[in-house]
Amino acid sequence: MPHSRFRSRPVLGAVWRRLTFSRIRVNRRLPPLRLIVAVTLILASVATAGIYVGTQLPTAPQLYRFGSYADLAQFVRTHHPPATLDWFYGDAMTLASELSQSGGWRGTAGYSTTNVQVQGVDEPDYIKTDGTYVYTVRNDDVLVIRAYPTDEAAIVATLRPDGQPQDLFIYNSMRLVVIGHTYTVTEYGWRRWTGVTIEVFDVSQPDRPQASQQVALAGEYLGARLIGEYLYLVVNSEVQNSSGQVALPAVEVGGVTSKIPADAIYYDPGTFDYRFAYTLAIALNIADPAAVPEIETVLGGSGGTTIYASLSSLYVGVSQYTLRRSETSTAIHRFSVAEGSIDYVASGEVDGYLINQFALDEYDGYLRVATTSWIPAPAELVSPMIWSPAGSTRVNNVYVLNLYLNVVGRLEGLAPGESIYSVRFLGDTGYLVTFFKTDPLFVVDLSLPGWPRLLGELEVTGYSDYLHPLGDHQLLGIGKDAVPAGETWWWYQGVKLSLFNTTNPCEPTERARLVLGVRGTDSEALRDHKAVLVDPERQLLVIPVLLAEYDESAIDPVPPEYGRYVTQGAFIFHLDYIAANLTLRGVVSHLIEGVDSDYWPPETQPFFITRSLYIGDVLYTLSQYKLAFNDLATLAPIGEIILSPGFAAS
Repeated sequence: MPHSRFRSRPVLGAVWRRLTFSRIRVNRRLPPLRLIVAVTLILASVATAGIYVGTQLPTAPQLYRFGSYADLAQFVRTHHPPATLDWFYGDAMTLASELSQSGGWRGTAGYSTTNVQVQGVDEPDYIKTDGTYVYTVRNDDVLVIRAYPTDEAAIVATLRPDGQPQDLFIYNSMRLVVIGHTYTVTEYGWRRWTGVTIEVFDVSQPDRPQASQQVALAGEYLGARLIGEYLYLVVNSEVQNSSGQVALPAVEVGGVTSKIPADAIYYDPGTFDYRFAYTLAIALNIADPAAVPEIETVLGGSGGTTIYASLSSLYVGVSQYTLRRSETSTAIHRFSVAEGSIDYVASGEVDGYLINQFALDEYDGYLRVATTSWIPAPAELVSPMIWSPAGSTRVNNVYVLNLYLNVVGRLEGLAPGESIYSVRFLGDTGYLVTFFKTDPLFVVDLSLPGWPRLLGELEVTGYSDYLHPLGDHQLLGIGKDAVPAGETWWWYQGVKLSLFNTTNPCEPTERARLVLGVRGTDSEALRDHKAVLVDPERQLLVIPVLLAEYDESAIDPVPPEYGRYVTQGAFIFHLDYIAANLTLRGVVSHLIEGVDSDYWPPETQPFFITRSLYIGDVLYTLSQYKLAFNDLATLAPIGEIILSPGFAAS
């Protein structure tokens, strides 16, 4: 009978002392000479970063396993916040929502793959290619498209998975993974997500895909990674507690349902909340049709909000917020992963919240974490923004944790009054972009894990939402330009591309910048790094852009004024980071008719290009309406495949 294997392992949970919020902690084991140097650099960092004393750091949780179902049920029923703690004890608060080539090989031409954070760790997306075929989601279907060569382009198969498809993986041109949702329709016609499906198809014969594996779980999909043939996926499942019965999480494999036993579920005895959630970390060998998933489960007051994976570890971040005390912290759970096995290892906690997956990075036996937090502040440093808690300001922090998630180094209090907009850790260096009215790019030295220190910073207008490594200490920034509006506000402008040089980490520079459009211009690349196609060797950059421009008849438009929308499409750039050359080559659009409007007509949304890829010398662009092919050198149209003809008719 198919079943899941639920691991029962000794807990190696992190234990640390409650530490005073001293902004940089010195390693007391440093020899005298190194201690003197450390103190000197600490004082320099304090002067540079405006570091000051605040509150204490939260204590890391120690996770245990329940002894029985009765213990679990009693915990859920009784661990509510005492009335004296807070009038509100928050659920998870997410205040925000990777350069490598990975994937299989079927064709003979070079091809691009999903833009990911860690080389060798693939990330899910709604379009994938193996160099000959393109696999993409279309509403409730998954299409298999012969894409290369273009004279043979055609839809060769259409799959209708059990769940509504959301994300895909392709492995070695042999296995297609479809991750989807099940849902119910409410009385108001809305879809309410109720479960997650994992469906694996054998696509060794692409025109005749065969179902290979099926797994289903109750809950909401958080994210997934693919390392070789091993899938790792995280699901949040709200604990159902009705009529005195606390439901255990369950998994269905090949039509057979198994419950996860209570004594296989981890928990923190110090957790108090009005609602609880299971976080399930799943591992599955997708190359073996007989494989069953391994699952590790953590019960908490909140489900996971962020996932990150290295080649050997899966991390789940859980945002925790208490409104009345204005405290934000992030619990982090680490699971070791290897060839389809998954084991809970440790938990830790840091002050502040994570902006996204790039705020986490494992390197050389340590986890680096970047957060934004609030701290009490003197009046002159209180954040003027209306959403800042009274008497506090935002600060930004970098923590270094060992693999048992004990904090071993910290740099806190960076850029008071600002928030992190993007992060990138590369080797023993960290790059942070914060923003209030200007965009400081901070360079942080992490070569000594117990002693992170600020090396340099650069202030430019606007900010970067995404940082991409190009090589030779060069970074690409994608974000927004901005102009100040008095002391407490700013006006976002067009989409900004920047080339940063950090060869001298103490004095980073902006070598080139290009601003697209005016206020109102937008790009999915600002929110989803998988919308970015970049290949430094081909000197190629492609991002989707919704372009707004000022009317030529307008006289001296002021910054608050929005431009008129004029086009949407894939903007193709020549990117030569060595020569600091960043120029627009052209635009590929799927719009049937031009648009000149103050408000973008919603009926044109299906024609918006959201993804691009290349196979050989052909550029492929995807919208809901079609997959188009253009010559990569000249951008001349070659052909197209209509995916949803009804849009054109409407």
